[in-house]
This record gives sequence, C-alpha cells and structure tokens, in this order.
Amino acid sequence: MENSKPKRGSIYRLDPKKVVSKCKKNHFHVYQIRQIKTPNCKEDSCTERVNPSYVERYQHPHVVWMNNSFFTTNQTYEFTFTVIPLSSKLNNITRNLNTIHVINNTKNNIKTTGLKEKSYALIHQILTVDAGCFKNPDGSWKESIGRLNDSDMNGIEKRLRYYLGLS
Repeated sequence: MENSKPKRGSIYRLDPKKVVSKCKKNHFHVYQIRQIKTPNCKEDSCTERVNPSYVERYQHPHVVWMNNSFFTTNQTYEFTFTVIPLSSKLNNITRNLNTIHVINNTKNNIKTTGLKEKSYALIHQILTVDAGCFKNPDGSWKESIGRLNDSDMNGIEKRLRYYLGLS
C-alpha cells in the first residue's frame, strides 16, 4: 500500500494512545498518551512541550473517514483524522446494533482490505485522533494495510447517517 497522508476509506492499524508528535523545533518522537496531556520534548537539549490528543483505546484496525485540518494561532495547519474502529469480534450487546457494518472476508476483499478475518465497522465508536497516530518515528506517514471497497464505504455511510440522525 502507499505511504502518504491517510485518505478516506484507507485502513490502518493504530494505537491512538501512542502517537508520533513533534515540538515547535520539529523534534519527532513517539509518546505514550496516558494522563499526561502535554509531555516535554524527548530531545535532551529541548525545553519545548508537545500537545498530542488524548484518547483511550488499544491497537486495532481503523478506517479513515475524514481528514480534518484547522489553522492554529501560530499560522500552521494541524491535522486530525476521524476514524471508525474495526473489530473481528462482537459481544452479545453490540451484535444487534444498527450501527455495525459487516466487512466480509471474501478472497478479493482480503487482498483489498488487508483484513484476514470478517470484520465489523463500529460506527457508534467513531472518534477523532491526532495525525501523529499515522506517523512513523521519523515523521513520515505510515503505510495503510488496505482499503475499503465502494460497497463497504456506502454501507458505513448509511449506518453513520442513521447514527447521527441524518436523513
């Protein structure tokens, strides 16, 4: 798969508690995000602080739904991404929710999505994560594991509209 800025429908294996972030002096490092919201830069000679987003999750595939950018006060763009977590298992409570989209693991779909098992898009757990979740320790974009087909994208969009109460 490609190594560029994440696009809608791309699937990444993410750990939103672990982000690659940089300080104002462009020092890139991996940070574990727990309850520390503004850790110090890990460079020995740097006193800057970083401010990655704080999310409680664990590593599993996520599908990118939206790329969000906003202009900050220091005249730069900051990026976040709206993602939908994917799971290969459902419990008895979530099994019957209308906010679940099934991604079947047909032979062609496995090649496209990179998902080895039948998976479920958990639309009711949609979240926004810092762009650092998609970056390698050198600051480059991670490689996606796959991509959803149009049918799955349409199914997710239909359930997302239902979840958000949009007609």
